[in-house]
Amino acid sequence: MSTLLFLVALFCGFVAGRVSAKSEPPPYNDREAKLQEDLTVAKNLNESLFTDLQKAKETIWKLKQ
Repeated sequence: MSTLLFLVALFCGFVAGRVSAKSEPPPYNDREAKLQEDLTVAKNLNESLFTDLQKAKETIWKLKQ
C-alpha cells in the first residue's frame, strides 16, 4: 500500500513539475524595460511638478508684493 502511495505522489510531483516548467515568467529584460519606462515617466512628472511649484511660489510672492 505504501509503495502505491509513493508512486502516486511521485507521479503527481512529476506532473506538477512539468506544468510549472511550461508556464515560465516573462524574461528579465521585458520586466526591466517596463520598469525603466515607468522610471522615466516618474522622473518627467517629478521635473514638471517641481517647475509648476516654482512658478506657483513666484506668483504667490508677486501677489504678496
